[in-house]
Amino acid sequence: MLNLVFRALQRAGLPVLFSQGFNPTPKVSFSPALPVGVESEIEFFEVDLAEPIRRTAEMLDELNRQLPSFMAVTALALAKKKAPVNEIISYDCLLPESVDAEQARDSIAAFQITERFLLERRRKGKSREFDLKEFVKKLELGEGGRLLLDTSIIPALKLVSGQETLWQRSLV
Repeated sequence: MLNLVFRALQRAGLPVLFSQGFNPTPKVSFSPALPVGVESEIEFFEVDLAEPIRRTAEMLDELNRQLPSFMAVTALALAKKKAPVNEIISYDCLLPESVDAEQARDSIAAFQITERFLLERRRKGKSREFDLKEFVKKLELGEGGRLLLDTSIIPALKLVSGQETLWQRSLV
């Protein structure tokens, strides 16, 4: 996928900046990696350019001409350098049949009324505790056993994943 995007950027004539060193690569950053078994409907990427794009609509069309038919860039926008970004990631999960819907509703209701929901994360021998309530923006059980979850991610903290949200403390 990386090379596909890199080639499309080059063929579209974008003035992409490259990293320094023995094996220079385009300076492109992609959206956070998905957990195993998770499918995405939309992704984003940021490109460092040598100069700003003057005609964004024309560049968008040209970029899409260079991509295969199953992939499309829907928008181009200028991003401020090193600006902090708060992302919202939305999950739409089909709960396994083994999960009782009523129990899931009760767990979600208990989560929503609690003031704090502390989780402990262990990485590289270090333990860190954080309040999950700060990151969960939406948690509800939809029609047909679908769990709808929106989480915010602060890239510098690299905290919450959907799997961590749902299963570390047996939310459902």
